[in-house]
Amino acid sequence: MKTKVIGIVILNYILNSFFEEFAYRGFIQSYVNQNSEKIRKPISQGNLFASILMIFPHLGFLTIMDTVFAITSLILVIIFSLILGYLKDNGMSIWKLIIIHTLINFIHLIINIKHYI
Repeated sequence: MKTKVIGIVILNYILNSFFEEFAYRGFIQSYVNQNSEKIRKPISQGNLFASILMIFPHLGFLTIMDTVFAITSLILVIIFSLILGYLKDNGMSIWKLIIIHTLINFIHLIINIKHYI
């Protein structure tokens, strides 16, 4: 049973990485950047907006983790989101971003595995 749960969590992390990157980087960030001023800044408006929105689906951390660990995780979500957004703004493929996002999710899973078994 535990193996099945871990398998479902892993599949969920892969699918989440795929859909989050397409939604936040591929659509939201690209759309906002396309419709904003073309001022070259380290953090684009689309990246900032997508990174702020990225917090909302991760608020569930507060229900499954210790409060300090959950808040730390939310801060890391913002940091990693800004980094991935920066990479997208500088020409990185959405597929590479999905792979990086998946690896980040797996690191988070390894750190937080006790909540799944």
